[in-house]
Amino acid sequence: MSDSAPGDVVVFVGPSLPRNAPKEDHPNLRWQPPARRGDLYRARDSGARCICLIDGVFGHSLAISPREVSDIIRDGAIVIGAASMGALRAADCAPLGAIGVGVVFRMYRLGLLESDDEVAVAIDPEDNYRAISVALINVRYAVSRARRAGRISKTVGLAIIRAAQSLYFPARNWRAILSNAGVKDNDRSIEAFCRAYDVKSDDAARALTFIEKYLHRDPLSSSNATSSNRSLPVVLRKKRYSGHDSLFGYSENYLQAALLEWLCGTGRFVEYIWPVLVVSSAIPKVPQEELPDRPRALRELVPNILAGVLENRQRFSEQLWHELKFVNRLDAELMLWYAHQTYSQAALDAMIDIPLTTLLRVRAEIVKRYGLRSWTELEENCVDNRLFGAIPIQWLFAACDKLALARAYYEVQQYR
Repeated sequence: MSDSAPGDVVVFVGPSLPRNAPKEDHPNLRWQPPARRGDLYRARDSGARCICLIDGVFGHSLAISPREVSDIIRDGAIVIGAASMGALRAADCAPLGAIGVGVVFRMYRLGLLESDDEVAVAIDPEDNYRAISVALINVRYAVSRARRAGRISKTVGLAIIRAAQSLYFPARNWRAILSNAGVKDNDRSIEAFCRAYDVKSDDAARALTFIEKYLHRDPLSSSNATSSNRSLPVVLRKKRYSGHDSLFGYSENYLQAALLEWLCGTGRFVEYIWPVLVVSSAIPKVPQEELPDRPRALRELVPNILAGVLENRQRFSEQLWHELKFVNRLDAELMLWYAHQTYSQAALDAMIDIPLTTLLRVRAEIVKRYGLRSWTELEENCVDNRLFGAIPIQWLFAACDKLALARAYYEVQQYR
């Protein structure tokens, strides 16, 4: 770390800071409390060349957005994310060059975790941002270790996880979780065992170690340190859109249509669609009586709604666009779309073949989002080349190819 000057590397950290990593052991790092919206911009403006995002605030303050991370990367900074908010944003922005470290990052990147609730904890700003609740991901990890050690059964483990999920994150503590799960722990041995595991803290320690090794290999004092996007794959340096443009140089109308096809093709639209459908006039009437056709009517409800709203694609794409804005997910979804556009085109340009395992994995992910068991079952549910008689099957094939090509390219770059 002797090659970097104090202040070159900024670390945003709070409750995830490992106890065995005191700040005085890292004199060349500029320590900052959990990041809030705009803090990355301010760190970059103050001269930071590498930003390690570990913890961030949310709820009572605006959280760091994926757009902020991408802007910092485009400006030439190195962004490393781990453990908590950092793992979330690194997973969002990995296709654009963010560097993720640790178990939590990998789980978000693979889609095994999706909700922010997994890493959320309540903190005490007056006590060095100490965590005063336990993260759900730590509960999952501790339960897996307890089961492996033979301390609890699978049934008890599932009960503990369900109990943790049922609690609002500030109220999650081991005593409340175990009590709600009906676990008898009179000597508190199970609680003590579980408390010993903190995957977020472990990942924060991994991030600090990674910074040390990364900067020794690629010191920030290099004459090229401020050149834009120096750590990214060549394709992204060549194909960057210029300037700050939230629409990536496209028109809003074009992106609304493209995003509709992408979200429907990948199945990602499912988590956003219900508020849109609730106000839709296309919702059919479901029989309220106990009639023989009621189960069939319920099964066909969503396909009928989709078929109805997709008759006017422009209106539906506009509604979906505004819903994404409302839930503050438009930037993230546009970034994912743009990143996969870029990488898939790069794969085509480089004539990279899609490995069969990658294709099958992508298909399995899409199938799962649609609540089906296999790609064959998905094809069997197509009527007139439309899934459930509503979503054009070519959207799914196009999205599948784009996802698989992008991953194939990313994997090739990783091993070069």
